Amino acid sequence: MIVLLVITFVIIYFLINESKGSKDYFFNLPFIVSTPPLVGLIYFGIISKFNFVGKDGARYIVPIFNEISLIYVKALLCFSLLIYIIRSHTRINLIARDQSLPNTKESLTILLVFYLTEKIISAFNPSIHLLILFSELTNLSLILFITTLIINFRLNKSIYGFLLIGFLSTITFFIFTFDKGSLITLFSSIFLILLGSKKLNIKINAIKINLLILMGGFLLPFLNFIEEYFFKNRSGAFNALTEVMESSMFQNYFHIFYNPNCNYDQSISIINSVFSPLRAILGLEMNIHQHDFMEACFPVQRALGQGKGFGLINESLLSNELPSYLYFSICAIIFILIIEYFYFRFSLLGLLVYSQSIELVYKLTRSDSISSLFTLLYIIIASLIIYLSILFLKHNFNVYKE
Repeated sequence: MIVLLVITFVIIYFLINESKGSKDYFFNLPFIVSTPPLVGLIYFGIISKFNFVGKDGARYIVPIFNEISLIYVKALLCFSLLIYIIRSHTRINLIARDQSLPNTKESLTILLVFYLTEKIISAFNPSIHLLILFSELTNLSLILFITTLIINFRLNKSIYGFLLIGFLSTITFFIFTFDKGSLITLFSSIFLILLGSKKLNIKINAIKINLLILMGGFLLPFLNFIEEYFFKNRSGAFNALTEVMESSMFQNYFHIFYNPNCNYDQSISIINSVFSPLRAILGLEMNIHQHDFMEACFPVQRALGQGKGFGLINESLLSNELPSYLYFSICAIIFILIIEYFYFRFSLLGLLVYSQSIELVYKLTRSDSISSLFTLLYIIIASLIIYLSILFLKHNFNVYKE
């Protein structure tokens, strides 16, 4: 099975890399869909040969390793083939172009306004939708502000210097907070803004993209290991090294289809997913499968506020309309095309939307289509508000003009 996974990885790599215009793209999002699960399965298959998979791996993944591997192989081959066909009949949408970014004063003003507004609004217990929107506004403002600082201090002149700063910042933040994902997400967004605005002097090819994905994928388990070994019970430290890429998705597959204590048989419709924002506006009931899965299979953890990513691959297997490989491929491609269209069609607005693409596509593959669709809508709305705010500052306050 490991040989099949490696062959599949190579085939998908060439299908995506050799698709029309792919080598001119400043970043190739389809690799965010294909590389993590395949590398995770290959890595798991190798360490399982040496009995390094830990209790969870032995209990959940080993018995169904071949089964879940074949499911991913079919889905990702279909996904990459559709990408190849679609790109051969569409325009190149992702060529980096020079874009002017707001200066430091503008971006700092935007950040302070939205940060303070978020704090004030949160004190009045508003709806969850309003909280998420202002959280996105603060997050995008922070990304834009740090990006302008990096440009002002000329830290974007060397890709190695930029990666070193990102790595050291992530380690430092982790030491004081044990937060392992926030800084990786932040710097990946800054990285895309610098690439998309031609402020980073480097051309990212398919090999470099996959290397960056692997660096991020293996950094998180390493930090988990450090946390478990030096700051918590050492018994789970080495097990943390086995949790690379998509291991939680493999465990969820076991719970949904094999665990007798997990009765989750909710059918999934892609039509309901598409119209879920409209149902939310009308106040109608809608199912977010990530939440329903926790309530059905892990009610105690759900009551304590814990969560598990559902997984697009698991969602596709529950589809009552399409074969799983088509459901998976269509969902992932629709998200990628929407994100790429915004960058192609708009300037700073599109760049802000695209800056969240790595997090968004990764969230899609790890959670479910409905929650990811809502996240995409919040990002678009927040990006538009920030873009209009910058235009307002530029046209009404001379102190901010270059």
